[in-house]
Amino acid sequence: MFNNSLYNRVPIRIGIAKGTLFVNLERSMFAGPALVEAYHVGESCQWLGATFSPSVASDIRALGLTTGSSEVVVSWPVPMKNSVENLVVLNWPAMMAHQLKVEPPFTTESFYQIFEPTFGSFADLPQDVRVKYENTVAFFNAQYSAHVA
Repeated sequence: MFNNSLYNRVPIRIGIAKGTLFVNLERSMFAGPALVEAYHVGESCQWLGATFSPSVASDIRALGLTTGSSEVVVSWPVPMKNSVENLVVLNWPAMMAHQLKVEPPFTTESFYQIFEPTFGSFADLPQDVRVKYENTVAFFNAQYSAHVA
């Protein structure tokens, strides 16, 4: 889902949690601690990526998923709004390495180019938004390099 979003030029942050969820399909209402936890872990990250909340992190790591020689789920120091937290995240750069049409490493500006028609030039973005792309590219380049090494 994450890779398809990027391919379609949709920048997203994903938070994944497990726990109690209440659903009322007639009213299209969803609530519960798992939904709140997923929202907080996804939205507080200052990057584009998929982050697993503490409620699901050990379970997802225990699956031992791999792509080539890389783990699909890795620990990463994720920049947050006011801190950096070591969290369990989706290693999407390794998962999409075979689909790339341009050889990394990427600069932030080259990565952002696909979003420019929708959001305007990188230089015109607010500083806090530019930082999200900078953090994303740092993660991408590190994980991609480890994957192809």
